[in-house]
Amino acid sequence: MKWDVEGTEYDRTRFGDLDPHEILYEFDGPRIFDTIGPAGDQFLAYLCDGDEAHNRYVVVPSGPELISGLRAGTIAVRDALNQPWTWLVDQTHDGEIDRVMKIDFRKMPEDVIPRKGALLWPSLRPLLSVRMVGQGLEAGHVPASVIRRAVDGATSALKTLAEWALHVTPSEGRPSDWLRRYYDLPAQRIAFASFEVAFAAPAPPPQGTLFPGEEQALDKMGGVIQAAISWAESHIESELPSEETSRVALEALSRLTPPKHGLVTEVHIGGRLVGASTQPRVLTRSASDRVQRALRKMNADVRPVKLTGKIREIDKDKLTLILRDEQGKDIAWCIFPESLYDEALAAFDSDELTTVLGHESMSRGIVDLVSIGRESLIAGW
Repeated sequence: MKWDVEGTEYDRTRFGDLDPHEILYEFDGPRIFDTIGPAGDQFLAYLCDGDEAHNRYVVVPSGPELISGLRAGTIAVRDALNQPWTWLVDQTHDGEIDRVMKIDFRKMPEDVIPRKGALLWPSLRPLLSVRMVGQGLEAGHVPASVIRRAVDGATSALKTLAEWALHVTPSEGRPSDWLRRYYDLPAQRIAFASFEVAFAAPAPPPQGTLFPGEEQALDKMGGVIQAAISWAESHIESELPSEETSRVALEALSRLTPPKHGLVTEVHIGGRLVGASTQPRVLTRSASDRVQRALRKMNADVRPVKLTGKIREIDKDKLTLILRDEQGKDIAWCIFPESLYDEALAAFDSDELTTVLGHESMSRGIVDLVSIGRESLIAGW
């Protein structure tokens, strides 16, 4: 061990012999374990380095909640170690504590601590994780807009992929709760060093209630988004791998790429949905440019619209509505996201003229709504 961290010498007897009380991860010996000090205090120890004479551990205060969080995958190993009270403990191979240093965990070398987001066991890896990266994004300084973009972007991307993988169309009578399982996922972990949210896989449906194609849905969703990310990361001009999936791939990816302005400059995408590697895929603003160019080319028949009329019919399950004029003539058939459910229902109940904003596909004859009942237009409309 040829590295050291600035710190202060500490009492060598604080941790006793650093004997494992409960081993959480073992590979050629205990790597992560909790230990009980002579005074009954509980600590978490992480083997970060070693040489022919010593093992070096990062040691932090622990307790039942921290241990259960590590076991459940709601706390990443690095987050568990990043505490105000952190020690480096050098122990000889004979078990003798040679040195204890009180240190600042943030000054630890990157190559000796767990990578960001790494969980205790591979089996705890989330289905999808989205981490927003940018200068100034750190714990205590994450704007609500960044949190909203991470959560809404992941949810919208998953919904787009699920609708394609499960062959869901607005005219289909599938129950909305069935589809919602694939995009309204439980948050497995939330971290505020930058901002990261990780989502667990959907809970399995009751036995015997699978719809056709549902068993392969996550594999299909993963295949599409992996190919799309590889295309977006590439610096070589090429078409998306499959014309059939190009639209769904681009629409999903547009929800995950970083915005052109603001604090977020990169989005790190991880989880089982984006491949076997534990390293996240990195989407930059260059990827955003590439996705938007491809979408504009593909959506040549799509135009922004502002329409005013009365919502006379609404399907709560399919999230569709019909906008009519005051004489009862159809103006447009519209699809709205679940986030606009309350606005759609309120406009329907009021029986008053309502203004909607959306994107109209000339070939499909459908308007995808982005706003209901608000007069303000988004920039450029």
